Amino acid sequence: MPLSSALLNLGTLNFCPDDPPRPCGRYVIQRTAAGLGNVTADPTRRLQVRLWRPTPNPNTPAQQAVRATFADAVFWWHTLPDPTKDDWNAAGNARGMSGINWWVSRWIRTGGNP
Repeated sequence: MPLSSALLNLGTLNFCPDDPPRPCGRYVIQRTAAGLGNVTADPTRRLQVRLWRPTPNPNTPAQQAVRATFADAVFWWHTLPDPTKDDWNAAGNARGMSGINWWVSRWIRTGGNP
């Protein structure tokens, strides 16, 4: 399987690149384009391979509280009747976002009372 196909299917791949030579490790495929912050010198290049780096996971009490608040907002969204969701969808669309995004935003900003 060609390298690009394997990366597209797997997302990450453990291997030792030889063209150009790079250290062995876990690599990820990444799109390149204006606006993504990774424009290449070659405008025909649409994908690049880069070393995979784990993202930081701040597992602090403050972050856990934010995650719990977000989870509560999503839980309560799913309990809303469809007509109420339709109202939130309309309000969100007027602001350029989905109804659930507007609901979660209001939930977090008002402390659970959107």
